[in-house]
Amino acid sequence: MPVPERNPLLGNKAMLPASVRDVQVTQRPLLTAFLLLLGDLLALVFSLGAPVYLWNLWKGDVSVDAHFSLWPVVLFFLSAYAFMGLYPGAAISPVEELRRLFGATSLVFGGLVAFLFFTKEEPVYSRAIVLLAWGLVLICVPLSRAFMRYLFASRPWWGVPTVVLGAGRTAEILVRNLKRWPGLGLKVVAFLDDDPEKWGKAIEGVPVLGGLGLAGELRGKGISYAVLAMPGVRRERLLEILEEQGKQFPHLLLIPDLTYMRLLE
Repeated sequence: MPVPERNPLLGNKAMLPASVRDVQVTQRPLLTAFLLLLGDLLALVFSLGAPVYLWNLWKGDVSVDAHFSLWPVVLFFLSAYAFMGLYPGAAISPVEELRRLFGATSLVFGGLVAFLFFTKEEPVYSRAIVLLAWGLVLICVPLSRAFMRYLFASRPWWGVPTVVLGAGRTAEILVRNLKRWPGLGLKVVAFLDDDPEKWGKAIEGVPVLGGLGLAGELRGKGISYAVLAMPGVRRERLLEILEEQGKQFPHLLLIPDLTYMRLLE
């Protein structure tokens, strides 16, 4: 089939290829974020409540009601996690996620300790309970997030829809590894490449829709994540693509080196 007939890139929306019009976005980032937030909430409630009961059973000198009056602090934890970009947390490596969780958790606990110290309200809150709760949060929240991903990451609605810019060897390896690690949350729904020879083909079951000029149409479908996988492009052209596509996609990731991608296989 001739390329122009298969990919009529010029003209108005009515002339868009059927493969673009028919792209189905099944991912639900809000649902993904909600489930992660729900897991974090349950982990926080357990981590902040268990030390109070355990310490009270052991010592018997703790005011349970006084400690539980601090329950609004849970909202500060969730807000801090959201500020650190952990909902839905797509494209964040496990190490980076732990780093962000540690920083946000420690910041909130630090603020809580400072608040309790400067107000000096009675009853006096146990520093041991606060320290134990801090440790439990750092353990339970990552575990809850890992459990949520274990349950749902393989579902088609998990994560965020993603476009890969480039349809070469690097892009093929990238998609293969993203399917291997669904917990990263990047679900590739289409490829774009300016090479007409690749149009209409499929890589790992994902179609190459056409040139980079179709980015705006895909963005209109609510796709906000893109990965640039063109390590062989000259520097000047790469900068042009980054500038152009950065205006289309709020989240644009760059895969610069094919050698690096081969190490992932």
